[in-house]
Amino acid sequence: MAFKAGVLAFILSASLAGACRLAVTVDYTGEAPAPSCEMDCSVNPDLDSVEFGTKIHTFEVVPFLRDEYNQMVEIVFEENEFKTCVIVPYKTPEELESEYGVTAAEEDAGEEEAPVSGEGEVAGEEEAAGTCGAMFTSVAGKCYAVSPDKLNWNDAKSYCESLGGALATIGSMEENDALAAFLTTSVYIGLNDRNTEKDFRNTDDSPAMFKNFNTGEPNNVGNEDCVVMKDNKGFRWNDVKCSKKFSALCQENTAM
Repeated sequence: MAFKAGVLAFILSASLAGACRLAVTVDYTGEAPAPSCEMDCSVNPDLDSVEFGTKIHTFEVVPFLRDEYNQMVEIVFEENEFKTCVIVPYKTPEELESEYGVTAAEEDAGEEEAPVSGEGEVAGEEEAAGTCGAMFTSVAGKCYAVSPDKLNWNDAKSYCESLGGALATIGSMEENDALAAFLTTSVYIGLNDRNTEKDFRNTDDSPAMFKNFNTGEPNNVGNEDCVVMKDNKGFRWNDVKCSKKFSALCQENTAM
C-alpha cells in the first residue's frame, strides 16, 4: 500500500453486508488523526441498504500511524449507520479477543462477529516464517529481526552480522509499507552516507535504489550520516548521528 499525501484509505470486506464494502479513510495531516467510515454498496446496485443481524464491531490497524500514537480504528455499524468510527489505542488480536470477543453461545441470534483485521495475515506470516532463521520473522517474503536493545549504528551493524544478516536494505515502497505494519519502534537500516556526503549506500556498498525520507530530510544537521526509520514519522526515514541509539532492523543474508 503506497503512502499518499498524509491520507490513508483502506477497504475491509464486509460479508455481512451482502456485497458491500466498509471503507475507512484516516486523515493525519492535522494535529490528531481523523478517521471517517463509509459503507460502499455500489458493487451491488440492487441493494438499497445494508442489513446486519445486530451489528458489526471490528478494529483496523493503521500502519502509518503506529508511531507515537500507537493506534487503530474502532468501527461499530448498527441499525444501518455508523455508531462508532474513532481512533483508539492499539491492541493485539489477543487483547481484542479477551476484551471484546464472545463465544458462539453468548452471541445474539442472527448476529455474526466480524473478524479482527490482521488475524489471517498473522497466520500466513507464521507459516512463511518456517523459511527464516530462528531469530528472524518473515515480512513480505524477506526475513527480518529487530534487536532487543538500542544500539549505535556500528553496534547495530555488528549485531545483525552476529545473527547471520546485515542491517536491512529496503528496495521499494511495498517493502517499506510492510515493515511499517510490522515495526513498533524506530530502527536503523543499512543506508548511510558515511564515506561521501549525500551518496547514500547500503552496508554492502551498493547504491540506494529506493529512498523514503521524511519531508525536509536528509538535512545532515550536525553531521548526520546514518538512516533511521522513524516511528513518529510514519516509518519514513531521517538521517541521524551514527552515535545515537536505536534498535537495529536486521535482514537475513539468505533472504537478501
